Amino acid sequence: MRTNSVTLPNWPNLNYVSLPACKLAMDWSRGQMRNLSTIYMTSFGDNIDWDYFTHFCCNLALHPEAIPQLTTLSLAQSPEWDILFILLERYNFRTAADNKMLKSLTLGDTPPDLRKPLQMLCGGKFTDRPPNIELSWIGNVDIIFDESLPGCLECHKLLLFCKYTTAPNRHLAWGLSSSSSSSSSSLDLPVDILGERSDSPLGISRMFGDIPKIEDLYIPTYPDNPQDVLLQWEQRENAWQSLQDFGRLRSCQKAGRSQVHISDSYCPNGEWIDVD
Repeated sequence: MRTNSVTLPNWPNLNYVSLPACKLAMDWSRGQMRNLSTIYMTSFGDNIDWDYFTHFCCNLALHPEAIPQLTTLSLAQSPEWDILFILLERYNFRTAADNKMLKSLTLGDTPPDLRKPLQMLCGGKFTDRPPNIELSWIGNVDIIFDESLPGCLECHKLLLFCKYTTAPNRHLAWGLSSSSSSSSSSLDLPVDILGERSDSPLGISRMFGDIPKIEDLYIPTYPDNPQDVLLQWEQRENAWQSLQDFGRLRSCQKAGRSQVHISDSYCPNGEWIDVD
């Protein structure tokens, strides 16, 4: 996790801000940004610190009074879905008269089944949606470690599909024969998705390493209470980071790259939904 941060309270009268993926250095327990209505959080290149987007949503869900007038949130990459749903349910159903509702979201790739529940919440309507644990990677850990199923880590984390195969057959994703995995000297290998050459020891280990067994890793217990889901997010994120050096590719470089707009009156694919 990088250490760069932006101290928003230095500009308390901001209405609109566009900033790179980063931590917001502020006292979240105090309502310091009372005029801020629009946040655009961008990213740089392909190597993205995904935790920044979820980190922001988690803190805002814990302290909605810190930015009470937020109506538009645009994230270059989608946060973890359990955290986003908790955020919308907490932020949009506060009782103070001067509070605004978060009505407009722009996210990365979003599973189709989640779009209408998100749109309903943006419209201020409670709605049925999957349980928090089913929206978390913790609830899908058996799928992540199923060697018969394709997919990079980030697509699995976002409940998306991608074509990349898993170790020990990952060479098939690059069109290589299994006999080639014993030597990299004569292979024309692509650049590794983390920036290392795939013919480096680190790149080769990611391409051909074995997927670990679940019992060999620390998988946190997922809490029942939404407050604890938020408070224990960093613990789960640290456990997620421990998976990065194991069998699956970290990212197919497409996970979450397309943008999906959801608002109180609009759902993707041109579908207008009456939330009344």
